[in-house]
Amino acid sequence: MGNLLTALLNTAGSMRAVEQALTVTQNNVVNASTPGFAKQTATFEAMPFDLTVGLPGGVLSGPVQSSRDGFAEKSVRDQQTSLGFYNQKASDLTTVQTYFNLSSTSGIGPALNALFQSFSQLSINPNDTVSRQGVINQAQIVAQNFQITASGLAGQGTNIDSEARSTIDEINHLAGIVATINGQNRVDPSGGVNAGVDAQLNSALEQLSQLVNFTALQQPDGTVRFMSVVRLRW
Repeated sequence: MGNLLTALLNTAGSMRAVEQALTVTQNNVVNASTPGFAKQTATFEAMPFDLTVGLPGGVLSGPVQSSRDGFAEKSVRDQQTSLGFYNQKASDLTTVQTYFNLSSTSGIGPALNALFQSFSQLSINPNDTVSRQGVINQAQIVAQNFQITASGLAGQGTNIDSEARSTIDEINHLAGIVATINGQNRVDPSGGVNAGVDAQLNSALEQLSQLVNFTALQQPDGTVRFMSVVRLRW
């Protein structure tokens, strides 16, 4: 009777372990497309078996292990930081470049060329009133182009300042999400990781890495601590 009861208990424990493993598999399938989600693997632990001292053996569920790799995550965030930085730089400089495009038919460059040509024309006949007026007209065009360029650069500076303030607000928002997640229980007593909370955390970190370069260290309790912030994406 005792052996039968032991076998039944072992079978029940094994079934619970298999049930948890199926739950983990189901969770992987359902959340496969969830941003920041990492596949999890169920583990099993063998119980000691020695009937002479009352150890019936069996199998129990072990901690659920995450496939997330901290070094790979950092590498991805570093690349996203570089991508965000250079995309923003290209966007800002493309607008500025239009004011100094040497191949353009308008702007400071062509206006200066036209002014020099008018001086060359005037040098041929310094007393020619038409040539003199041509120099004056071209000088006015150069002055106008400088004014237009200065106004455009000032406007671009205002736009960049506005974008920077918006980016700072977004950084503060994402940092707040990380702080909130740090207050939740990502690691359970058995050493497993809460997949949902972990996905939210890494999704927030990936978004944050597109805006600012930072170094984050994961603590044993599952929280994340920012060690340094290097630069914004500008």
